[in-house]
Formats: sequence, C-alpha cells, structure tokens
Amino acid sequence: MQQLFWKKIEIDNKKHGRPPKLEECVNLVYLIDQNRYLYFGGKNPFNIKDLQQEEKQPSPPKSDGISFKIGAPKQARVSSPFSNQECQDYVYILDPATYQWSIKKCTGKPPTRRTSAQVWYEAPLLYVYGGITYENKTVSDLYILNTEKFIWKRFFYLEGPPGRLHFGFSTQGIKKYLMGGASMPENLLMDDVWQLSFENVAWETQSLELPGITWEKLPFDDMPAIKAHTMIQVSDKELLVYGGFNKQKQCQDRCLLLDIETYDISQLELKGQSPGQRAFHELLVVKENLLCLFGGYNVNENQLKNSEPLNDLYLLNLNEGYWSKPIAGGYIPTPRFGYVMSCNQNEVHGEIMLLGGRMNDGTVDQCIYVLYELDMEAKDAWDEKDEKEKNKYDTYRELKKENKNITVPTLTLVFDEAEKIILEQKRTIGEKEKDLKQLQQNSLSLEQRAEKLQEQIDLFWKKIEIDNKKHGRPPKLEECVNLVYLIDQNRYLYFGGKNPFNIKDLQQEEKQPSPPKSDGISFKIGAPKQARVSSPFSNQECQDYVYILDPATYQWSIKKCTGKPPTRRTSAQVWYEAPLLYVYGGITYENKTVSDLYILNTEKFIWKRFFYLEGPPGRLHFGFSTQGIKKYLMGGASMPENLLMDDVWQLSFENVAWETQSLELPGITWEKLPFDDMPAIKAHTMIQVSDKELLVYGGFNKQKQCQDRCLLLDIETYDISQLELKGQSPGQRAFHELLVVKENLLCLFGGYNVNENQLKNSEPLNDLYLLNLNEGYWSKPIAGGYIPTPRFGYVMSCNQNEVHGEIMLLGGRMNDGTVDQCIYVLYELDMEAKDAWDEKDEKEKNKYDTYRELKKENKNITVPTLTLVFDEAEKIILEQKRTIGEKEKDLKQLQQNSLSLEQRAEKLQEQIDVGKLKMDQDLENTRIEITELNQKADQSQSTIDKILQLLAFERKKRKLMYRKALALEDLYRKTSLYIFEMDKVFVKGQSENLLETSINEDILNLIDQRKQEYKNILISFHKSFEERYKQEMQVRQQIRSNKDILKQFHNINEVYKKTLLKEDREYLDKKI
Repeated sequence: MQQLFWKKIEIDNKKHGRPPKLEECVNLVYLIDQNRYLYFGGKNPFNIKDLQQEEKQPSPPKSDGISFKIGAPKQARVSSPFSNQECQDYVYILDPATYQWSIKKCTGKPPTRRTSAQVWYEAPLLYVYGGITYENKTVSDLYILNTEKFIWKRFFYLEGPPGRLHFGFSTQGIKKYLMGGASMPENLLMDDVWQLSFENVAWETQSLELPGITWEKLPFDDMPAIKAHTMIQVSDKELLVYGGFNKQKQCQDRCLLLDIETYDISQLELKGQSPGQRAFHELLVVKENLLCLFGGYNVNENQLKNSEPLNDLYLLNLNEGYWSKPIAGGYIPTPRFGYVMSCNQNEVHGEIMLLGGRMNDGTVDQCIYVLYELDMEAKDAWDEKDEKEKNKYDTYRELKKENKNITVPTLTLVFDEAEKIILEQKRTIGEKEKDLKQLQQNSLSLEQRAEKLQEQIDLFWKKIEIDNKKHGRPPKLEECVNLVYLIDQNRYLYFGGKNPFNIKDLQQEEKQPSPPKSDGISFKIGAPKQARVSSPFSNQECQDYVYILDPATYQWSIKKCTGKPPTRRTSAQVWYEAPLLYVYGGITYENKTVSDLYILNTEKFIWKRFFYLEGPPGRLHFGFSTQGIKKYLMGGASMPENLLMDDVWQLSFENVAWETQSLELPGITWEKLPFDDMPAIKAHTMIQVSDKELLVYGGFNKQKQCQDRCLLLDIETYDISQLELKGQSPGQRAFHELLVVKENLLCLFGGYNVNENQLKNSEPLNDLYLLNLNEGYWSKPIAGGYIPTPRFGYVMSCNQNEVHGEIMLLGGRMNDGTVDQCIYVLYELDMEAKDAWDEKDEKEKNKYDTYRELKKENKNITVPTLTLVFDEAEKIILEQKRTIGEKEKDLKQLQQNSLSLEQRAEKLQEQIDVGKLKMDQDLENTRIEITELNQKADQSQSTIDKILQLLAFERKKRKLMYRKALALEDLYRKTSLYIFEMDKVFVKGQSENLLETSINEDILNLIDQRKQEYKNILISFHKSFEERYKQEMQVRQQIRSNKDILKQFHNINEVYKKTLLKEDREYLDKKI
C-alpha cells in the first residue's frame, strides 16, 4: 500500500528570514523553473522594514524531498487574498530547501487587492485572473507577472465572462477553461463554459496593456449550475469536474466529463472508496493520470456555519477509474478553512505543500506542512526527527527502555493509543448503564407516586364512546368541528366537518322532546355567554343543517335550517345569546377570508345575515371576546400572506332593527379603537374580565415567537399593561383554549409551546391550568380519569348551567392520524361523585386485561383507572413500534418522491436560468442600442457644429460681397456723373457749333451709340441689382428659419442627453 507522510515546519523569524504572517486564504504557487514558491496576500502580508532591506537572494539548492513524476506541470490553483495596500506590488518568495523567506518589490501595472482569484504559472510568467477586490466587487480582469523582472502587466479585452466567485478553472493545456461559479452579492449560480486563448497576443509589445487574448463561450446544453467545485483537464478534449453545490444548495458527489469538441456531458462512474459529497476542496495533479483530493466540506450549503471542515486525503487513478484512501502518517494538518495547497512539480523533488488556514479555535496556523511519498530512507529520517513527538506515547517509551535504537512507525503508536481510548469508552458505557438502571428505578417510584396522587385528584375526565344504536344519529367527528352550549335549552349545538350528517337521517327527522337535566357536578359560572369555537367545512356549500346533542343521555338529533345560511367555513367565531347563535368571519370553502356576521334563531332555526359597509378586514386566528354587551376583536393574520395585524375593533348591536322580517339585518356598527403600540399577534385568546378591561394571553408575534405574556387592555383609556401573575404558569402558548368556568376563574387547556416555524415537527399539549383572577395566581390541578390524548383541531365548550357544571371536549386529530370519535367531559369531583364514578365506570374498566384478572381473584377489587391506563400504554407502545416500521417504509417512498420532485425543481430552475440569460441578453442589446444612439447624437452635434462654421463663413463671404457691391455701386454712380457732365459739355458745344470743326459725323454717331450702350448697361445693372436684392432677402429669411430649426434641434438634443444621463443610464447600468 502506498505510504505518505506529513512533515511539519514551524516558522521562526530568526531561522527563516523574513516570513509573512500567515492567514486564511493566503496564496502560494510553485515556480517550476526556479524551484521556489511565490506567495502573496493576507491582511498584513509584509513588513515595511523588510522592504527597505530587500536584497537579491542567491538561487537555493535543491530540496531533499522524495521524487515522483508530475504529469501536468502548470496547474497550481490558489485564491488571491486581501492586503493593506490597494495594489499587489509586493510578493514573497519561499525556498523549499531551507524554508527561507524573501520579499520582492514589483513594478508595472499591478492588480488590485483581491481574493478568490485563479493563479497559475507558465515560466517565466505568473497569471492572475478574476476574483473579488478589496472593494467587494467581482472582476474578470487578467494580469501577468514576469518573475524574472517582477513587472506586472494587464491583458486588454472587450468581451469575456462576467465576474464571479467559487468557479472551476483548468490550466493544464494550451487553452484554459472556466466553468460555473456564483455572482456576487446575489449568489446566483452560473452554468456557462468559456475557453481562453493566447494565440493572438502581441507579446513583443513594450506597453503595460497587452491586447490579443480571446474568450469564447462554448455551446454546452444541459450544463448544471454549480459552484465551489474543481475542474481538471485530463486530455486534449476532456475536462473533469468534481463536487460543488447545486442550485438547491446540495453538496454533490458527481464526477462529470465534459467533451470540449462535441460539447457532450457524461457522468464518470468510478470505483473504490469515494470521497463522497465535496465542496470547497482541493484537487491537484500529482503524477501522470493520478489526482489528489484533500479536505473541503461534505454538508449542504445551509449547514456550513455549524459544520467542521475535513482533513482527509484521497487519490484518484484515472487509468483504472479507481478511488483509494492512502495511509498518511506524521503531523496530519488539523481541520481548517482558508488554507492553500500547491504541488512541487519538479520531477526530482516531488512534494505537496499546505500553508495557513483558520482552525476551529479561531487561530491561524503559522506552520508549513509538506506531504512526501515515503520510502525506507525517508522513514528513517522521519524517525530521527520525530523522536520528541513519539515520546508522548506510553508504548514508545516502554519499548525504548528495552531497546534504545527502536524505531516504531508513528501510525502504529496511534493505533495503540486508539485501543486505550476504546477501553476507556467501554468503561464509560458501563457507568452509563448503571445510571440507566437508577433512572428505571426512579421511574418505578414515580409510578407509585402517581398512584398516591390518584387519591388527591380534584377533577376527573369522563369518556363516552359514541354508539349509533344507543346515541341516535351522531355525526362523524373530525378535527375542527364546532360545538356551542345553548344555556336556555341545556343542549349543545354542533355543525361542521367534511361529512357532518347523513341524508337518510334528515328524511327521518322528528322533533325531539326536551331532555332531563345532566348528572354533572355543579359549580358556579361567572360569564354565561363566552363559548368560543371555530366553524369548519361541510359537504354543502351552505351551512343549512346542524346537530343537537343532549348532555344527559348523549343523544344526537339533526335540525334542518332555512333562511340565509352562511357559506361553509372554518376558523370562525361562534357564540350564543339565547335564543340566537352568532357566527362571525373565518375562511370559506373557497379559501377566502371573510368578515360577515350571521345569526341562527335556535327556536325557529332560521338563518339571517347582518348587513354593514365598514368593518375589519377578513383574517384568521384572531382573538374575540363575547362576554359583555359589546364584543371586541383583536389581532389575527391575513391570508394567504400571513401578515399579522395589530388593530382592535368594537362591535355594537345597539341600533339593530330586530323587528324586521327581512333576512338582511341592518344596524350593527364596527368601531376601530385607537390603541397605540399594540403588538401584532395571532393564535392568542382574549377574554373580557370587567366592563372596561380585556385580557389577552399567548400567541405568535411577528418574529414567529411563541409568547407567554398576559396583557390587559383598557378600552376606555386605550392603555396597554402587562399583568404580572404568580404560581405555576403555562408558559409560552398558542392555539390554546381559554374558558371562563367560575366567577373570576379561567381554565386553559392544550395548545403549543414552540415557535411557529417548529409546529410541523412538534406535538400539541394536553395539560390543564387554572387562573384565579382575584389573586392573580396560576395553578395546575390534578386531573384523573380518561385524560384526552394530545390532539389538534378539537373543540371545547363549557356547560354554563349553574346546577350541572361541566366542560366538554369533542373530536380532534391525534398523532396517529385518526380522529377520536369519543366525547370527553370534565367534572369537578367530590366524594359522592367519586363513588358514582366507580360504579358507572366498571364497564369501561372491564376492557383492560389486568382488571379482569384481578377481578377473578377478588370480586370487590377497585383498581385506579390511571394504573390500568399505564398497563394498557405498554401494549400500545408495542403496537406503535410496529406502526413505526410501516411508517418508515412510507417515509422511504416519500423520500423517493421527494428526489423526483427535486429533480423536477432543478429542471425548472434551469429553465428560469435560461430566462434570466435571455433577459441579460436583452439588457445587453438595449445597452448597445443606447450606445449607438449616443454615437448618433454625438455625430449630429458634430454636424451641427460644422453647419454653424459654414454659416459663419457664409456670413463673412456675404459681407465681403456686400462691400464689393457698394464699391461698384459708388463707382457706377461717379462714372454716371462724369458721363452726365461730359454729355452736357458736348450738347452745349454742339449747340454753339463749337464742335463742328473738331468732331465729324462719325464721331458723333459713335458717341450716341456708346451713350445708348451705357444706358442699356445701366438698365441691365439695375435689373440685376433688383434681382440680387430679392435673392438676398430670400436667403436672409431662409437663414433665419434654419437658425430657429437648428436652435430647436440643439435644445432637444441637450435635453435628451441630460435625461439619458440622469435616468436611463443609471437604470440600465443597474440592470446590466
């Protein structure tokens, strides 16, 4: 079997140069051509004094590690941490031969501080991709560090994968691949695969910005969205992906194979001892076709905070497809989080180095751990160095006394120590068994004490099993049935359930005679009209049939109702004021909460409805007091939002027109009382204890916490106070019953005492408490007889007749899923009643085998019912065990169904992700359109500027032409004047015959001809001037109109740009 050994090196500032202060999430990568490790990161990664003393370190000698061949020499994968500097311009160098540290200062364009980055080395360049910066922003940039000149450069590219965390990245081949991960801070998982190529990089450029890298998204179908996984390139066309968390936050154990040519995804079936579910683990290539997996977590994502990381080691042989768990000795690293691992990829000195990490006690380990492949030479070296560590084992010290040169493997000593621990555990188990026997003896003494307490019982539960032959036409009892006591008729009225009555019985309905009085034991009732129950569903749309129960004979009869019956409903408030039965609110058979109010005349059995416009909104699990003339409603929850309410309403019947014959009664009024700082609660109880005070107990608050407060509400001053009570309190309660049974005496039964989010996994209670309002004191009376088992959905009502006092409990679903069909009656016990109980209950006791056997020996024996119940309970426990076995089978089936539902949910989640990607694409297209519009707007602005320049040039040109025109006009005017004067001289000379001798006829004709031509020129000039003037006016008019249009266009463009910057860009930037 392959043997591996962990070596531990404790860092010493004097021996190991200038080491960093190790922290979680530090970074380490092996420089294969230099046989050194490069480290950077941490919150305080280096000392400024050390930087001032930085010197060039000599090349270290080779490491003494044991050799093994490395198959993929460029796959170191680490995460970049935080440092105190904004940029990562300093790194540490570690010599693995001497474990000496040195510091290197970097120049160029360093990356910002970051964590969760991907780092790998291809001599002489160190690559750093992505991660989350010190500003908590995810980035997808890529940097390189020349480890010879220690100059940082950055790659420049426009398109690529979005920023993410906890992604998979393979660095083994020429091209690199990225898969999955999670966006921050949304924690949305991704299912994309990207290919990174460096083929077109201009490596010769001297700039700190390198262009040419290309990202290409590969078209994989049905790619699962995962994070915290690992990915290795195992061949030219295959990527191996292991573990991670899926969208349901489940930890995966699948090993996927991705074909980067055909884009197929297959699951690799592996044999051997698998690591199982893993996430946040490390996976390294240590030999050709041999992978090493270390640590991580094997729990679901929502259990990480309360779980401990692992420190186990597994090897995967890719040739055979086989997992193995090698035996590793030495100083095995303790479980930790945030460590980093790197593989020494030198073929001569093979080793795996582990650095840093935060342990369970909160401290960061400052040691270095090195994993070697062990042979005899290394084993001997280990035994010499580890002698001090072995001396802590007793076996080693004894052997050393006999033979000073003994060398025992540390693993053997660990096994010997484990045997000692096992023996100590066995001794501890023996002590626990003694404690268990003592507890069993104490249990027997408690049973004997219970028998003694039987003699002190003050209250007694009586159980009546319903028989169709003896008890008339009973309903089929279910959970959430409804029962209210008709005090003037000494009867109970019942309605509700899914199948509350039999149609054949309705056809045979006859009027029942008035029953005799009940034989119950009497006690005085202080508030005779406070029965509080919840109205259930029935098979009919409306509640037009009710049951009547005679408490003396327990005979059932059915009454058909007319009028305007209420719709089927549950969680309603029901109370009785002779001869009217009131039903308020609840949730209907259509799952709608209502706030209507009905009455039933129990003499004529006619339903009527109250009509009102304003009142409280519909709700469930509210508190309602019915003791006074006015009724009060408080709290509850809306459906289906489950929003808790804090309002208090008062209901008054003062203005009701009772004499009307209509089935719609007007006149009731609801008034909202102005209470301040009223807590929002539900599932509480409320009783009116005086003319101006309401008592509220228990319930759930907005934080879903179960309350134990007893509040007192003053309906005159609207003050809220907390009533301080003494005695044995029920504690936290919700969904309980609170009845008035005597003057100033309340009875509390059952309910839950856990928070709302724990209800499904909790069992209801069946305990009984009394509250004396005069003394403010809680007490827990001793109740005997057939105590009702814990149940949910039961109903209780108090017999408020002063002669025959009793409390009746009906129905309810028990823990085994069945609905109890019996009636339970609670009496106040005295000696006469106790004797009567023993006589009446003999038939009931005969069903117990223990009682029948004792009766054979002594006919007059009277065994306490409680003892018989204990005996019967043992039989029930055995039956329950068999039932549990059947339920376990059902549970397995449900688990299988759950898996299928989870798979379906995963597919639906993938469809949602596709929709989100499409939405992202639409947002990207929108951003591109906005960019194009901005470019067009900029072009339009440039065109406008050019047009304005042309217009300015045209104005200058026209001004020059205008000046020339004026000069020509002046020239023509002066020329005309000159010609006119010459003409006058000529005419005068001609008239006086001064020119006859000097000018002949030809000259005169020529002058006349020239005069006529000049005249024509003047006329033509005048015409052209007029036309030019008209054109000038038209041009000026057109310029004015164009100028107005340009101003309007410029204003619209400016408004559009401002609007886009303030609103659309901010909105679209957030979306993108």
